[in-house]
Amino acid sequence: MNRTIFDMKTNVLILLLSMVMVLPAWAQQEARPDDVDTIENIVTALYDAYGTEDGKEFDWDRIRSLFHPNAILIPNIEQRQGSLDAMTLDEFQAWIDEATIPLREAGGSFLEIGYHTQIDRYGNIANVMSSYKKYLNGDRKSTRLNSSHLVISYAVFC
Repeated sequence: MNRTIFDMKTNVLILLLSMVMVLPAWAQQEARPDDVDTIENIVTALYDAYGTEDGKEFDWDRIRSLFHPNAILIPNIEQRQGSLDAMTLDEFQAWIDEATIPLREAGGSFLEIGYHTQIDRYGNIANVMSSYKKYLNGDRKSTRLNSSHLVISYAVFC
């Protein structure tokens, strides 16, 4: 990995998502066809579902449809007060829902808007680095990076 990303003066935080994509039949809910027809659309769907406005809940059904039921998500240690925690989807949802209670109760908004995606693919395996801007109540708070590792079923992309 290039160390220059860690030397940047901007507040870049890394959220590591280990994301395994498989046949929609294996997911908790079948994914929308347009959400999984390309790797880029998977990333876009995740950002779309992982945002909330006017105090509404996150679209957890849509988020879950993008992940294998046994996927592991690993938030960066800064978000977890120095702890490196591998989480199931249920644990991740509970953590995010609890952390955003004040925001949602106040009718606030939380958005992540992707602006650059790099995909390295070999066969049915892809490493996706996705940069995004995080907004709280319309104010830009930070720039972050998601690293996702996908195993893709060719049936999804046919």
